[in-house]
Amino acid sequence: MREKRFSLMLEPTDLWAVWDSVEETPAVFGDRMLAGLSEAEALSACEVLNGIHEHRRWIRPTRPVPEAFRKPPPEPVRRPVPERVRLEVSLEPEVVAKFMAIGPGWQARMNDVLKDAKL
Repeated sequence: MREKRFSLMLEPTDLWAVWDSVEETPAVFGDRMLAGLSEAEALSACEVLNGIHEHRRWIRPTRPVPEAFRKPPPEPVRRPVPERVRLEVSLEPEVVAKFMAIGPGWQARMNDVLKDAKL
């Protein structure tokens, strides 16, 4: 049987630590060093870490990872935002309701209609 990676270690302060035999340091979980624990806490943490370690050892990809996922994603294309002028306008409620009925982007649609207007 394979020796477990994580084990319990009694500290000189009579508290317990979870020892990582690969790193040869107290184990770290998240941002917490697993030292200064009660025996029950250390035993629980040790069992969880050994379970995770064993589970990860047996995970193998079933298929090769596609090349598209191996490269970092391309930088997004940044399109310049056309300059806009903020303006307060009073319009009839029916006009606003018709544009709002279009759904998201109704302000841009209103802008397009005004641009195309033959003035």
